[in-house]
Amino acid sequence: MSDGSSWSRPRAVPGAHSSHSPALVAGHHGLHLYWKGPGADERLFHAAFDGRFWIPGQALFNGWPMTSSRPSATTTHTACTWLSFTGAGRDRTIRLCPSPDGTEWNHRHVVRGPHTATGSWPSVVGRTGAGRADRLLLAWPDHDGAVWCALSQDAAQHWSRPAPVPARTLRGIAFAGWGTVDAYAAWAMTPEGEYGIFWADTTGGPTWHDPDTLCPLQHGQRRLDERASLREPAMAAYGTMWR
Repeated sequence: MSDGSSWSRPRAVPGAHSSHSPALVAGHHGLHLYWKGPGADERLFHAAFDGRFWIPGQALFNGWPMTSSRPSATTTHTACTWLSFTGAGRDRTIRLCPSPDGTEWNHRHVVRGPHTATGSWPSVVGRTGAGRADRLLLAWPDHDGAVWCALSQDAAQHWSRPAPVPARTLRGIAFAGWGTVDAYAAWAMTPEGEYGIFWADTTGGPTWHDPDTLCPLQHGQRRLDERASLREPAMAAYGTMWR
């Protein structure tokens, strides 16, 4: 944890073990952590943090095998907390599930994403408004590392046709949402052997833009200088926008 000037020492989350990166989301009176089990364990788990203590992790969906990938979770700018993940085993199709409070999850509410397969894990970000269904943006790399995205205006009931994004990655996409305005995306490790970290302004849809000029993004643009990674980055948003 950080108080804005310094970081506390790392502490293990009790009972949390995973072979993939976890997903962390704030809201519903605390932090919520989601992760896939270690090794061949394809269950999804959840633990909550109240500001002082972690509530011990519990398997979701009655302990059924759910995914072979890491999960992605929305920010708190949606009416529900959403998880996105691939299927279990060799099933690389995209699944999503909403929860009213981040804690209660029902396998009957799991829905299919766009009719496509992903080469890594899918990422989801969203926003909502008074009397409106959650608006969700989903992004994923295919088996060749090309990034695609799709938009749902009705809480994952229908999706736009998948659109190509001018980005390539062997891992997933990290999203950060700004509430009622733009969501931002970051990614790393392109199939061409570049290990730089890149980012883009999604403008809440399938056309991504340069964060500064707002011109449509081109391949290889918006690389963060002197930053590189073998794994996907994580991204968060705070404060007010500069425009």
